[in-house]
Amino acid sequence: MAKHSPARRRFDRLIGYRLEAVAVILLTGLFRRLPLDTASALGGRLARWVGPRLGSSRRTLERIRLALPPRTEGEARRVLADSWENLGRT
Repeated sequence: MAKHSPARRRFDRLIGYRLEAVAVILLTGLFRRLPLDTASALGGRLARWVGPRLGSSRRTLERIRLALPPRTEGEARRVLADSWENLGRT
């Protein structure tokens, strides 16, 4: 877990978490108004775009390389992106 300054932790508690909650509520409202196939496709594309940019993806990519050693770097990254898309669709 990252060690943040007291000011950063205070900001997260007072503002950051509330902003995240508002974003989730807005996205949930949007997805509820869309047809199921459209919402699934949009969620998959959004997760495929955002997921690989998250810090947890570095660890996941390392684990994919360990689990599937004959894969090239491009194939490992495609597996990672596909897994994010699957998560976004569900």
